Amino acid sequence: MSDPRPVNELVELGREAAARGSWREAYDVLVAVDPAELAPEDLELIGEATSWSGPSELCIETRERAFGAYLANGDQRSAARLALALFRDYFLTRAGSVAAGWFMHAERLLKEVAECPEHGYLALVRVLIGARQQGPAERPRGEISEAGLQLRRALEIAQKFGDRDLEVLVLHSQGSMLIGEGEVDEGWALIDQAAAAAATGDLRPTATGFVYCWTISACRDLLELRRAGEWTARFEQWCERTSLPGGWRGDCRVHRAQVLRVQGRWTEAEAEAEHACEDFLRFNMPSEVGQAAYELGELHLCRGDLAGAEAAFRRALEAGFEPQPGHSLLRLAEGKPSVGLGELDRALAEVRDDRKKRARLLPAYVEL
Repeated sequence: MSDPRPVNELVELGREAAARGSWREAYDVLVAVDPAELAPEDLELIGEATSWSGPSELCIETRERAFGAYLANGDQRSAARLALALFRDYFLTRAGSVAAGWFMHAERLLKEVAECPEHGYLALVRVLIGARQQGPAERPRGEISEAGLQLRRALEIAQKFGDRDLEVLVLHSQGSMLIGEGEVDEGWALIDQAAAAAATGDLRPTATGFVYCWTISACRDLLELRRAGEWTARFEQWCERTSLPGGWRGDCRVHRAQVLRVQGRWTEAEAEAEHACEDFLRFNMPSEVGQAAYELGELHLCRGDLAGAEAAFRRALEAGFEPQPGHSLLRLAEGKPSVGLGELDRALAEVRDDRKKRARLLPAYVEL
């Protein structure tokens, strides 16, 4: 049922809700407006609100409308910004070819635009794509990689234009790169700096969500359990301030479940992981269900429920998520250490050049 209030009143209410971080309220108000009656800026705002509180299809559809509207108005910079957002949306739903197409859209548009913050985001995305495709490359100490040069350029652009979101995302990426190269203490210093900026509300919500997810992922990979617990507690305070108790889609719930599990709070962890499964399905992200299913498998394993662990790890694998090292530890619990060791040998061989991914597997390898 459509809202009887005038369009301009609804739009103003939506803008005000978004400005104070009430994304669900902004979504509820703005989604009642006919998209044909909205300016590109308001379509972009609906896309942002929907990314937090609505289905992925609507988020993508709205952002594609905004992209087309900006392009029709001759605003190539804003169109490029939406193209980068759409790259992220399709990348998260595992539509890699479509995501690559939107990245190339952004690249082409920005060639004709004077230097602006979007050029910095483009450079950052290049680094993230390269890291996914190649993993951290070994290189002599002191030699600056292409990724390092891209991050340096992105940081210079961020500081030139005063874009705090971009600056903090780059700092985190630099820290992650240092850790991947074995410079762990130096890397954590930058990651903690970035996370502090995010937790204090210094960034816009999307940047905060990314920094939190990246930070907890790094903690998980390097078994930094104390650090993970501290940053999760800080992020929960931010979620309460922004009326987002569950965080960003299911990702934040999975990370919280991981922290609760290692703290021994298994009942709470299970509830978070189950909620994460529901969130991923609601946002039409079935492949991401594997993350939450894997966490449920770890919880079943902690409790000694080997059948439950087997079912959960199988669900994770069916969703495309590698259920290691949990599945190998399940084999150990079943009295089949040689089988588990064979599985871990394969998993380690697949991430031979990635220190961080190997760090997740090697403790279990030693145990087996």
